[in-house]
Amino acid sequence: MFVCPGCVRSISSHFHNASVSDFILRTGSIELSRRPHRTQRSRLGAVTQRARGFSGLRSLNCSSEPSGTPTPSDDTGGNPGGASQSPKYRVEELLAWLNSPDPTTRLRAVIACRQLSADEAAPVLERAIRMNDPEIQNRSFAAIALGYLPNKRSYELLSGLLRNDTAGEVRSSAAAALGYLGERRALPELRLALLEDIHWSTRVSAAVSLGLLQDERAFDVLVDGLRLSRRYKGEEGNALKRACLGSLGELGMPQAVSHLVFYAQEHDFLTRQVLAEALGRLLHRARRLDNDRTTQRQLTLARECLEYLARDDHANVRRAAQMALANLSLVVE
Repeated sequence: MFVCPGCVRSISSHFHNASVSDFILRTGSIELSRRPHRTQRSRLGAVTQRARGFSGLRSLNCSSEPSGTPTPSDDTGGNPGGASQSPKYRVEELLAWLNSPDPTTRLRAVIACRQLSADEAAPVLERAIRMNDPEIQNRSFAAIALGYLPNKRSYELLSGLLRNDTAGEVRSSAAAALGYLGERRALPELRLALLEDIHWSTRVSAAVSLGLLQDERAFDVLVDGLRLSRRYKGEEGNALKRACLGSLGELGMPQAVSHLVFYAQEHDFLTRQVLAEALGRLLHRARRLDNDRTTQRQLTLARECLEYLARDDHANVRRAAQMALANLSLVVE
């Protein structure tokens, strides 16, 4: 695969800054190397943080155009002088880019959809998915884009990728994008991906997306995911564990507390940090519930666990727990 030097520099620097790319690193949707760098492995742990959107790729540009790449249309949207505004691409131009033999040009067609509305981008992204691009990265970016620029075909296309694509990285991106669609009918597909997919990062993305759906039917699946994480060694198991813990916090169900507090003494500090954040979200969401005796006992246990984590040996864990407790105090007041 040929990639122009300018694109390599831009993509490499952007993977450390853009929220979308950070999300991809955290969930393992796109593997940048066989063995991630230490900073990449640490980012994989923060799976409960949400990406801010496909617009995070706005600064991704090539310093040199691949040969044969069409010139963007000269549409400045009425901006005087046409300065300091990203070029506006026409749908026809981007569809032409997808027909290029150069994989970098095809990738740029997907990334350029950030300048379009969801309806305008729909035919480009559908073509990018259906053409089954031989480059895994291109298919992964197209899947992520369908989540951030949803259209009426997004669910069908993404669920098809999750079921049928041969690359684990692409299935992982599809699982992540289904979570951002927010359609609860995706729960069966995500459940199957979490429990049965052979690629660990697909399981992680599915666990994160189950939390984003905020459907209580995901509770048992996420508990099973916690048990499943014990089969993996090292960072792969930790990433799946953190994804399930964070998503259980998103559900805000008091019955999750007994499953969460079990991890308060995990050796991995990122897991304890995610646990503190999850307990804080759970308590925040559960404050609207009618507290019977059993529920009150669970919520008291969650608060006691947060107070324990607020004295943790690691500064990040202490900070997360203290912030959660402070937010709860503000709500009570």
